Amino acid sequence: MKRTSSLLIAALFLTSYSQLSHAQNLTMAPESDPVGIGLLFINKTQDLPIYNSQNNRAAFDTIKIKRIMEGKRKGSFEISTANTKNLFNPYQSCEGSSDEEGKSLINSGLGPLEFRLVFRVLKYYKDEFKVIISEKDKTIAIIKIPKEDSINGFETWEHYLKRVAAIEPIGPYYGKGLPVFDVPDGKQINPQFRIQTHIDSVKGNWLRITDDGKLSGWVKWRDNDKVLVRFIERFIE
Repeated sequence: MKRTSSLLIAALFLTSYSQLSHAQNLTMAPESDPVGIGLLFINKTQDLPIYNSQNNRAAFDTIKIKRIMEGKRKGSFEISTANTKNLFNPYQSCEGSSDEEGKSLINSGLGPLEFRLVFRVLKYYKDEFKVIISEKDKTIAIIKIPKEDSINGFETWEHYLKRVAAIEPIGPYYGKGLPVFDVPDGKQINPQFRIQTHIDSVKGNWLRITDDGKLSGWVKWRDNDKVLVRFIERFIE
């Protein structure tokens, strides 16, 4: 009995050590461009392996996505990891509405929240994406998405920004608005804006905005490693 207990404790210790070792082998996002080149949208609700380097063929962890089949949360999804529990903090994450919550939202004239999992992408190589898996400390890992996968998808910041319904200043600019310029790094020409509903051009850190002919100019959506706006993908009428 003692021998069995000792073996069990040793096994648990080795498992914990292995998980810690894998986590310690993860690297941090470079300070030069931590905002990245775009977003990776995970729409397929199935387990997703993650790797700690491009050359590793064996996954060090798996993002488990499981639909809840009973209880108060029935109908929503559970997102979990084993080795990166304390590190896992994606750009956006939503487990979706439960069946009960969905009915309540529909009765209120809205719609149920959908499952959502989004990572910021630093680089990609064919079907491998270097993503930030922790927004808290900028820890990075590799997620592999086959080319034939038409459900999950990568979107550049430029493409994403042009399709969002609106942007709203955040952080120190919240409530005050962002200044509008005639050209990037040019002369301030208009009062600050709070919510803008049309983006027609993207140039690095800058967006060209228009508002029914009343306002036209450039605003900064990012300042190197900081995003200055919140993205509103759609309005609910």
